[in-house]
Amino acid sequence: MINITIDPFLLRWGGFSLSWHGILIALGVLVTYLLFIGEGDKQGLGRSELARLSMWMLVVGLIGARLVSVIGDWQSYISAPEKIIRIQGGGASVTGAVLGGTLTLYVYARRNRMSGGKLADILAIIAPVGLFIGRTGCLIMGDVPGIPTHNHWGLVYWQPTSSIPSELIGVPTFPVPLILQLLYILLFGLGLWLSRKPLRAGISFAVFLMGYAVGRFVISFWQLDPPGFLGLSYIQWVAIAIFAIGSIVMASITLQQSSQYHVQK
Repeated sequence: MINITIDPFLLRWGGFSLSWHGILIALGVLVTYLLFIGEGDKQGLGRSELARLSMWMLVVGLIGARLVSVIGDWQSYISAPEKIIRIQGGGASVTGAVLGGTLTLYVYARRNRMSGGKLADILAIIAPVGLFIGRTGCLIMGDVPGIPTHNHWGLVYWQPTSSIPSELIGVPTFPVPLILQLLYILLFGLGLWLSRKPLRAGISFAVFLMGYAVGRFVISFWQLDPPGFLGLSYIQWVAIAIFAIGSIVMASITLQQSSQYHVQK
């Protein structure tokens, strides 16, 4: 049994509040940025170009994170659309950030004639680090609640200011944030292992996308999300979309490699 007794908010002053969730997400973004710039520089990519790409990925990633969150809970926003831009109230999907960042990297690399596969493979290693840090904020906030375990094990939230439904305060729940962090550790290790293999640029990132999607899909069965079409939750359908993107990237690289082999032959 793991008891979460930390107040999700580090500071409250008037209408302003500073949450551990926001601090740790910002820290995760900063660490990812620094690692991306540093590793890209080691591989001979321009620091200024990488900085511009990172900024665009951050902006579009945040938009994607908010958009996926809003679509998944559209009934809460349809009657009060002004709440969509009130991000201080929470509501940002990591999965949406992955989608937004991936799209930005692809478009930016093509427009600026950069090696998109090489850049993506760097992200395949460092992205899990930032995701791990950010999920620590989710662990404290309780905004990714698991289903009740109906047993004497799991995560137990005691702070009424956490984002977990009030009826689950003091109730053992499936440790979804911790399992997600374990997934990121596995993806990090897999990325490091693949980086030592003589693979075509982009393969490692395709594996990261598919691995992330499979993990997110499976873990969501124990997440407190209402079932939707075909009994799957909204986030599971988003995971399926990410897996499809990874599969397309993998197939495209494989076919390109095969065609070049036949031409040389």
